[in-house]
Amino acid sequence: MAPEQFSDRLRMLFDMLNDVYRAEDQGGMSDEEIDMLPTAVTLEEDCSVCLQSRSEDAVRELPCGHAFHDLCLRNWLKVKATCPICKRSAREEEEGLEF
Repeated sequence: MAPEQFSDRLRMLFDMLNDVYRAEDQGGMSDEEIDMLPTAVTLEEDCSVCLQSRSEDAVRELPCGHAFHDLCLRNWLKVKATCPICKRSAREEEEGLEF
């Protein structure tokens, strides 16, 4: 990798980390903000908040792509506006990374 590419990717990583810290400082989300997040019918993995199956429950997906039971995610996001798994902001669209 060329030095300028490394520098660009390091800067992008730094910006992503700043987004995480800013999201943590923003506090929770309102019901209106949470309602704007997309819903899904089902996903094959268990909910990482309650550790139960998501097969028949309403599922909501964050911009980072992680999904959870709607109620579990709603309770989490009212306190902290970040993904419970990767800590990315739930308020911003994820930018693609190309490594």
